[in-house]
Amino acid sequence: MKYFIYVASLALVSTLWAGPEIYDPLSAYKQKNQMKSLPLTGAIIEGESKYFARYIYKENLLIRVDYLNAKKELTGYSLFAYKNDKLVLETLHDASQTLVEEIQYVYKKDRLEKTLIHDIKGATRIEWHYQYGKDGELLSGKRYVDKKVTESFKIERKATGVVQQIFNAQNESVGRVEATEKDGKIVFRHKTDLTGAKSAEYKYDAQNRLIEIVYYEEIKGQKTLVKKQLFEFSQAQDTQKTGTLKAG
Repeated sequence: MKYFIYVASLALVSTLWAGPEIYDPLSAYKQKNQMKSLPLTGAIIEGESKYFARYIYKENLLIRVDYLNAKKELTGYSLFAYKNDKLVLETLHDASQTLVEEIQYVYKKDRLEKTLIHDIKGATRIEWHYQYGKDGELLSGKRYVDKKVTESFKIERKATGVVQQIFNAQNESVGRVEATEKDGKIVFRHKTDLTGAKSAEYKYDAQNRLIEIVYYEEIKGQKTLVKKQLFEFSQAQDTQKTGTLKAG
């Protein structure tokens, strides 16, 4: 169960407390795309432990992720539903098929206006509301719990990437996320908050596909490896033949 909760939180963009400052490596497969090669399986390596994920698609859109323990036994899964090629619903289930969490995406003029998160077991409901600039770029967002603002963020774009400032309910700065990009791809993220600092490195193959994320914690300037997330891809002809990819 510990692994299920942990990996599921990595898979979802807006998990219960994470907020949109968390980078979702699967986001490219949750929107309309023309990719000829898609990740079919993944793995999490944390110390001596290794766990797995299995990705299932329909017409190049991710529709299901299975979470597996070290013995390749199902510990839970996520389902993704779309309307007009836009993600409108994510649901998280445990191994007994019990609904654990539900996330709805609400759009206005093709822009994501709200993310509605319902933690079923915890009976908690959270809303994220987003604001955009004239050119459609995301500028800021606020998190509401029981209709009260509990967190917010503002985004600043630089030549090297994006900086996100995070604020508490009193509008006090409590964190900062700096993402470095190269050739349009994220290569490094560094987050500092009241608990300390964390960072992640993103590695790509010769086809410019994201194949590995390495996560670190930083204590007194010393980086400590926390975990690795790996992705294994299909061959291009698999997509061309079937249009739907299934792993395992």
